Amino acid sequence: MTKLKLSEGELKINVTRLRKESITTTDNLAKLQNDLIRLEKEKKEGIQKIQTMHQVRLSSLFYNFKHKKGKISIQEIRDLKNKLEEFEANKAVEIRKLEDSLTETLKSNKKAQVSFTSLIQF
Repeated sequence: MTKLKLSEGELKINVTRLRKESITTTDNLAKLQNDLIRLEKEKKEGIQKIQTMHQVRLSSLFYNFKHKKGKISIQEIRDLKNKLEEFEANKAVEIRKLEDSLTETLKSNKKAQVSFTSLIQF
């Protein structure tokens, strides 16, 4: 009979422990859900801030364009075209310089490698 009472006592203790664990788990789950809701809200707010900043920037550009009455002079178009052509020409020159530099570096490295290989063979 005492073994049975001991088992009943242990069973009650285990049930109580499991209830506490269940409550703790439920609380933790609620906290995680609240955190998830908070993070989703922060994400939406962040996206809205970015969209607002983008809209403000576009509005500013539109405002500046509108103050020119939507007209760009022929001279401004020519200037922009010249700047673009100049940029493209400089870009091509810079690319050629980089290619030449790379070619020279590769040749130099190959010579150094050949010299090094011949020194090792002796």
